[in-house]
Formats: sequence, C-alpha cells, structure tokens
Amino acid sequence: MTALWIILVGILLYIIYVIKLALDLDKYKDNLLRGLAGVDAIIIKKNIVILDIIGLKTAYEIVSMYLKVPSFLAPYNFKAIAKLLQKYIDEGKLGKSTKEGFYKYD
Repeated sequence: MTALWIILVGILLYIIYVIKLALDLDKYKDNLLRGLAGVDAIIIKKNIVILDIIGLKTAYEIVSMYLKVPSFLAPYNFKAIAKLLQKYIDEGKLGKSTKEGFYKYD
C-alpha cells in the first residue's frame, strides 16, 4: 500500500511539473515554432502534449488541491498555474478531447 502512495504522489508531482512547464511556454513558444531551442524545446513540447492528453480540467483539479498550501512551502506558484488553466478551460480549450488545449489537434 505504501508503494502505491509513493507512485501516486510521484504522478501528481510530475503533472504539476508539466503544468509549470506550460506556464513557461510563452518564454519558449517562439523558439518552439522556429525549432531553434533544440532538445529543450522537444522535451517541453512533449511534456505539454502529455498535459493535453491528461486534460486541463484534471490538471486544474490537481492544482486546486495545492492552492491551500502556504506560498512559502509551495515549490511552484499554484495561483498563477490555476489562473492559466482556468483561462484555457473558460475558452473551451480542454485538451485533446476538444481538439485544442495548449496545442491544436486535428
């Protein structure tokens, strides 16, 4: 049972890491589009695609659990992450299920 909790916490932390990458997307977006950022751009893009697969509503629910953590203990700015995800959700960009999230899908 303990191993299951460790795996679950690891998965949640990974999802939060990917969400944090999504916040940094604006910084890398031009390089991603031009293909100039190399390996870093590929890693960031693949991780954000995973976030689109998981779904932005799911990601928002995970982040909302961490909003109660005091900011001096939190490893990321969860309020900014929640705000970004809420913006995408309000626009109907929920991920691959709606053909658009952080990226557009055919």
